[in-house]
Amino acid sequence: MKQRFTLFFILIIAISGIAQAQQQQPFRFRLSQDIPVTTPAGKLTDPWSGGLNTPQFSTIDLNKDGQPDLFIFDRQLRKVYTWLAVQQQGKWEYVYAPEYEVFFRLIWNTGYCCATTTAMD
Repeated sequence: MKQRFTLFFILIIAISGIAQAQQQQPFRFRLSQDIPVTTPAGKLTDPWSGGLNTPQFSTIDLNKDGQPDLFIFDRQLRKVYTWLAVQQQGKWEYVYAPEYEVFFRLIWNTGYCCATTTAMD
């Protein structure tokens, strides 16, 4: 029985390898942060923004609309998170905006983060 299962498993692997080799484009993963996540309490607003270990919070006007947006630097992960202040239904909320994170680089030796001035002008 064990030999049959092993043979069946190897056969499945071989068939899937042949099928992938015949495709025009190889199978690739694509990062998508727009997949909805729901709980019994309702839909989560920013489920893919990530957890924070040792965050430093700052305000900065990322999109130059006059409203202070949120800049978070996690010192342990050495990761930058950016959130835009937007008005929705008459109240201000922060919306995760990862497209602004590329404008910040980390000085690796010191653990500090700074903005690249040419990219944001």
